[in-house]
Amino acid sequence: MCNAKKGVSAKQLQRDLECSYKTAWYLSHRIREAMAVGNFNDQKLTGTVEVDETFIGGKHSSAERRSSKMPVVGIRQRGGELRFFKAEDVTAGTLGKFIKENISKDVDKVMTDEW
Repeated sequence: MCNAKKGVSAKQLQRDLECSYKTAWYLSHRIREAMAVGNFNDQKLTGTVEVDETFIGGKHSSAERRSSKMPVVGIRQRGGELRFFKAEDVTAGTLGKFIKENISKDVDKVMTDEW
């Protein structure tokens, strides 16, 4: 979205990601909202923080379900901001790196799934 001179439409995002228009529209709004916040790397999240990962991409057969999809990590402070990061993989080391860079050491609670 940053490289296009006039931005990227939801229809173009739909074609690029091979997903439904509804998904592309939702993602485009979330991406624009995240870009509007500005640089947040200098402030770490505190309080109760939620961390989760997901895989973004088009439709694939069940055999290659996650292999060709892009992993994305989301970190959110309850009642606060949301941060998204493109990850190379979802190993413990990669997720740990994002957690250390974005969450304060004196955080109250980190909520995540079993992964």
